[in-house]
Amino acid sequence: IKSSRVRIRRVKVFSSLEKGVNADGIDINSCNDVLISDCVVSTGDDAIVLKSWFEVPCENIRVTNCVLTSSSTALKIGTESHGDFRSIRFDSCTVLNSNRGLSIVVRDGASVKDVTFSNITLQCSRRHFNWWGNGDPIWIYLTKKSESSKVGSIDGVVFQNITAKGRGTSRIESTEGMQIENIFMKDIQIEMLEENYVDKRADHALYIEQVRNLTIERFKVYWDDAHAEPGWKSALVLSEVHNGQVGRFIGRQGRLGSEDPIIMLNNTQDIVLRECQSEEGGSTLVSVKGAESQGIVLEGCDSEHKAAQLFDVDASVTQAQSIQTIE
Repeated sequence: IKSSRVRIRRVKVFSSLEKGVNADGIDINSCNDVLISDCVVSTGDDAIVLKSWFEVPCENIRVTNCVLTSSSTALKIGTESHGDFRSIRFDSCTVLNSNRGLSIVVRDGASVKDVTFSNITLQCSRRHFNWWGNGDPIWIYLTKKSESSKVGSIDGVVFQNITAKGRGTSRIESTEGMQIENIFMKDIQIEMLEENYVDKRADHALYIEQVRNLTIERFKVYWDDAHAEPGWKSALVLSEVHNGQVGRFIGRQGRLGSEDPIIMLNNTQDIVLRECQSEEGGSTLVSVKGAESQGIVLEGCDSEHKAAQLFDVDASVTQAQSIQTIE
């Protein structure tokens, strides 16, 4: 707590995955200049988590070359977020059998800026409802803990070279009308597996809402066709996203034969979809909804012999004339 110039190396931490409630592995609380490397952590709560109980920033933190298992979240920032988080790097880690993979949760007014998750392999499975998580690889969440809480911000988060097997929907979202800004996702693969609980929760592979300045490049979604869930829908949903680029996204709707679009755009503005492709058996590649949708460009996207059609536009869209296709 409130420490500087900390080095944690080759540490092993184990607690019960079933009974280890509130048994975080390694907590970094309002600290700066911290390196965690070559650790093995298997815990009933968060494995490695950055917090700020105080209005003191947590900054210049690097976590690298760790193997993590968690009944909550493997690599996390928050939820205690009174002080800011800056210059955070999670790199070259392996996540096994975790309820949630990578997460940022701000609800106490902190500013989160300049965070990178890179070169990470994830395997996620759902736990009992006592723990946060749905077997989801990624969750970013900006909210308020109470009416009197300050509204924080999330700006500048990179996900790069991530390979994930998950059972829940990855989500990037805000509840306070505050937009998350500058999200960059490159070289990502997500494989959606059947859920291991009877109360099904997953729908889309990746859902993004209330983001300004979004870049997705080389992103691929797979679905477990042999065990398809009835609630599976789209590979990617963008809702109230402003100023975005989606390049070389490859995927398919969740259930073969369904009419769910591969990519759903809802009240999105100034979005360029470039060289996006449907997998074999895909439905409509892009569906556009919402009266606020405008400035949408499809460039070099492929539906020939794969998708039933390149795109469709809902009757609620009043700016259909601004949707352009470029060969």
